[in-house]
Amino acid sequence: MAPWKAPGKPGRFQVVINGQTHPEEFGAEGADWHWQAGGSVSLKAGKNTVALRDLTGFDGRCDALLLSNVPGYTPPEGKTLAEARKNWLNPGGKPEDAGEFDLVVVGGGYAGLGAAISAARQSLKVALIQDRFVLGGNGSSEIGVWAMGGTMRGKYPRLGEIVEEFADRAPDSPGLPEDFKDALKETVCRNEKTLSLFLGHFAHGVVQDAPGAAIQAVAALDVRSGRERVFRGKLFVDCTGHGTVGALAGAKHSMLEKGHMGMALT
Repeated sequence: MAPWKAPGKPGRFQVVINGQTHPEEFGAEGADWHWQAGGSVSLKAGKNTVALRDLTGFDGRCDALLLSNVPGYTPPEGKTLAEARKNWLNPGGKPEDAGEFDLVVVGGGYAGLGAAISAARQSLKVALIQDRFVLGGNGSSEIGVWAMGGTMRGKYPRLGEIVEEFADRAPDSPGLPEDFKDALKETVCRNEKTLSLFLGHFAHGVVQDAPGAAIQAVAALDVRSGRERVFRGKLFVDCTGHGTVGALAGAKHSMLEKGHMGMALT
């Protein structure tokens, strides 16, 4: 909060190791993200516990805690830090192989939910990757846009039956968080035996033999741990809402400043 000069320095926190609070206060030094020296601690052999203690009621947090037994150790900064993180979190610098799937769906909004559930019910092995911890996209409690879609109309009314299984019944938009049935959406997915749900995974890359070639896998970052996973698949569905996977794969696209929202893939 330092850039906003908020009174009281909100965001301060302490580190608790094995139940003992370390005296150093973190989170209020400087206005930019940086490593803050925390002094020395003693660890016991075997398992140790580490926790953060918020001091101001403002969810004091940090990006990482780094412990070193090298006196005077200086952590990497800038571009070298990104490479170091990758090696720390993924031994040998290699991402974890999440397995091979018949269908990999990226994006857990209504489109992604419909695609993943439908495929699973046709006996496909499906991975559903969602960058948030709730499903529904705009139709989740986080965004609060009610469904109100014409899902059971026209010549093929049964096409909307899957959506009706998890759609909200919010009386207004934006509505109350509980109106959007986040838990129901997750339950419907987890009831499908061949559907694997990966919440909190941000898709940030694709694997191809060459630029413009068919996608072989999607790389995603577990936002809780920082570990990278690779999801191999036979087919991929881009339900990100921004054409992210297509753009990463080199699909022809345009981003217009006026007249359109987001990215239009052609």
